[in-house]
Amino acid sequence: MARILIIDDSAFTRRQLKKVLASLEHEVVEADSGKDGLEKLVAHKPDFVISDLLMPEMDGFQFIDAVRKGDPELARTPILVLSADVQEASRNRTLDLGAERFLNKPVRPDMVKQALEELAALRKEAS
Repeated sequence: MARILIIDDSAFTRRQLKKVLASLEHEVVEADSGKDGLEKLVAHKPDFVISDLLMPEMDGFQFIDAVRKGDPELARTPILVLSADVQEASRNRTLDLGAERFLNKPVRPDMVKQALEELAALRKEAS
């Protein structure tokens, strides 16, 4: 179906998400930091990005900002943020930077599926 880049410094979280996405027949690319995520975004050109916020080297806020200010083609890649940070300010900041969706961890598989379906519909409308 879609190629999805997962960016999270937790190997456990990446494994759990990968299982969910594989069951939905998505191809998964993994990165363990925002910096690694930027490199994989350029190399693999995924359809969607699922990113954590709190990570080493480059956090999710910096990642989103870099993507939205970078290559115009890659800047259109929809970004779904999954974070344990429950502060309203963090949610608002991520959306202000250009992420399309924000979900709090722990995330249920049906929530991820629904968010991706919504992002796919938005992407289709934009085409």
